[in-house]
Amino acid sequence: MDSTSTPPTSKHRNRARKASGFVEQRSLNVPLEREPWMPPPYDVQDIAAFRALRDGRAEAYQQQIVLEWILQACGTYESPFRPGTDGARNSDFAAGKQFVGQQVVKLINMPVKNDEQGEF
Repeated sequence: MDSTSTPPTSKHRNRARKASGFVEQRSLNVPLEREPWMPPPYDVQDIAAFRALRDGRAEAYQQQIVLEWILQACGTYESPFRPGTDGARNSDFAAGKQFVGQQVVKLINMPVKNDEQGEF
């Protein structure tokens, strides 16, 4: 990315998704109803962000895309309760995913003392 270009905003991202045939709009505020084992929707921008992160060259906005997708995949802000005949199994599965998302959020929000550098 050169110095004259700017990272895509959510407005630009949504426009690009609609143009690319993207069907479902994902949002942390309005979770999509689906079985707990189903992954959230993803598109080429999500894939590119994950690959850039893997390669150690992700831009700041790509890192945010990856984090948002992980928290959505974990169902972090959704209720794990699932009704129905397989409700207990589905609820347990959803709660396990949610635990992972909650641990990510906990580490993000955890206060760090001034003398801690986070180095290994």
